[in-house]
Amino acid sequence: MSKEIEKILKKIKNWEDEYIVKEYINIKEDEISNLYQWQKNKDFNKLLNFWKDIISQEYLELDHPIIPNLKTRAIESTQIGTSNFVIFADENLENPWILGQLVRMVDIIVTMDNIYRSESILESNIVLSSLNKIESVFINSLQSIKYNVKFAGFRLQQPRPYHHFYDQINYLYLLENNYPKKILCEKTFFLPENFDKGIISDGVYLIPSLMHGISRFKKGNRNLEFEKVIEKIDERMEHSVYTQSMKDFDKIVRKEDFDLILWFSISVEKRSWIDQNEAFINIVNLLKKYFKTIKIYIDGMTAEDGLTIQNKEEEEIFKNLDEAFIKDKSINLTSLIGKDYKTKICYCSTINLFITSAGTSSIIPLRFCKKPGVLHSNSKLWLFGEINTNTIKCANHSMIIDIKEKGKPDDSFDSYYIPWQHIYNLTAEVLNQIKGTNIKIIDVPTEKIEKLRDTIFKDYIVPESHIIKEFNELKGYDICWKDYHKNNMIEDLSTDPIIHYINNWRKMNLSINDIFDTFYYLEKYPDIKKAKVNPLLHFYRHGIKENRKGIKSE
Repeated sequence: MSKEIEKILKKIKNWEDEYIVKEYINIKEDEISNLYQWQKNKDFNKLLNFWKDIISQEYLELDHPIIPNLKTRAIESTQIGTSNFVIFADENLENPWILGQLVRMVDIIVTMDNIYRSESILESNIVLSSLNKIESVFINSLQSIKYNVKFAGFRLQQPRPYHHFYDQINYLYLLENNYPKKILCEKTFFLPENFDKGIISDGVYLIPSLMHGISRFKKGNRNLEFEKVIEKIDERMEHSVYTQSMKDFDKIVRKEDFDLILWFSISVEKRSWIDQNEAFINIVNLLKKYFKTIKIYIDGMTAEDGLTIQNKEEEEIFKNLDEAFIKDKSINLTSLIGKDYKTKICYCSTINLFITSAGTSSIIPLRFCKKPGVLHSNSKLWLFGEINTNTIKCANHSMIIDIKEKGKPDDSFDSYYIPWQHIYNLTAEVLNQIKGTNIKIIDVPTEKIEKLRDTIFKDYIVPESHIIKEFNELKGYDICWKDYHKNNMIEDLSTDPIIHYINNWRKMNLSINDIFDTFYYLEKYPDIKKAKVNPLLHFYRHGIKENRKGIKSE
């Protein structure tokens, strides 16, 4: 192994102590600078043309990101977790650098002296979290490393379904009739039919990601032209996945005659509707009054293509739901827990309506099968945006209470409470629209919502000494929020800075004025205490214009 390659691998092992992480800002005019700039500006066509050009080459070569006029070649690659890493070096196996990919062509770059990230802190941090494992993965293979390593193609082994479909194979379909290489995918959720599997043992691989498109589902300032491009790419992918899956319909689905066919998703892994079992039973019992026979598919974990997996917790939930209707011949439950995407799509193509969380489990009924339905989630994560049409309904935020749980990486993973009556009413609205029924709306009790809000409110009543003390005077308030996105490198300018700070200041070490004391604020303003709102949030939004004080004057 080259001494320089060995040196950079050892340094990366302790990267948090050895490196400073900074955003890559057009260090020089070359390929890497262009790639970063195209990604940041969402210049999709330039990025796609560059991508098409390099995949047609025998070797994967890029300019060195720092050293001028030095062409380097990819000599080794590996996937660690959700990230792909590629080592580049010159013809003497010197001047090494490493490309890290997650949802872009370039998410991070590691040179001997610096780590450069993309404009997104979140995705860059995910790639960085695997960086210290590179040495142990590469150490053996690099003993016999050589320069003439061929570019084998794309690696398609993303373990997260959303990123698999919407950050990888959506772009693969752009190359459907012009891709000369193989796809490395020992296990994958879905492989487009016009691509061939294959493994070149000493070849290097990229992942088929161009740029992260999830910003199209956010509110506020958005690049609408870019969103339209990505939406067309996604729709093409969704149609192709559906069409390919349905070729096996007759082998998979036995046609049955029911007055109503429902799709109901359950979850135990991440964010869960805490009353999902009770909700399911109550909703079905009420719908029985309007439909003589009901078929329900219970959806859960999804396996890789061609496989079936088990999930004991979800299967136990299905068992309990099934037993609730075991004696009712008008109700038929079928478990799809652990089936693959092709199988689930075939079954979902037959349903009338879905009730599912707005996370990954919504991909099949909402996006692939384009079915009517009801979406529920916590207040933070709505993967495809909050949709409200005649046939798609989303739970009202006033009915959602997030449940904080220890061990969850961030607020988007919170479980949640929603009154089942609210979901039933939304279901009734959709069924009345698509079935011409006249299902009556029922009252939604609010006692539990208010009780949970009281509990959560009490959690906010804590000393605010944790808030980082960087400013001493109240006059700094407006400046702080004005420059918040820039100071904290928040890429989405539509993000509410106040809410972002409250949700993230501890884990991201964000900056804010030391201008607030919770106990003083509630004692000084009993109307705020009576209203049971978050006092800190109220002060940051309304305090100054209402001439309220956040701290006691000296």
